[in-house]
Amino acid sequence: MLFPKPGSAATGPQLGPEEIQLKSGHLIFGQAIASRVFGEELQAKLAFDEQKQCFVIGRGSMVTIKMRYPKPSPMIVKQKNAYGEVSIAVQEWILDHNINPETRSLAYDWEERVQLVTVTLH
Repeated sequence: MLFPKPGSAATGPQLGPEEIQLKSGHLIFGQAIASRVFGEELQAKLAFDEQKQCFVIGRGSMVTIKMRYPKPSPMIVKQKNAYGEVSIAVQEWILDHNINPETRSLAYDWEERVQLVTVTLH
């Protein structure tokens, strides 16, 4: 008999619905915040603000991020589990900007008007 891994779909969601976590080089979004940030889209745009040590993320179809950051990176949004949690790989920025890779919940600010989330790393 096979047993599910802890945190798998069979044992329930890994995060609270409004939580964002850095884990194993990925930003993981709880179901509710993921739904607001990405909707049904499978692509996102991500910019790293080195001065503020934060990620700014928006839907792939939104142009508002380009107004603040001229060259945001296109990212694939991956479904994490059946509970609506999704992830974006950020290993590249962790290495390039000497970001602490330890697993932790992150503070964020959701800007409804411009449909962007700013995820703080400290």
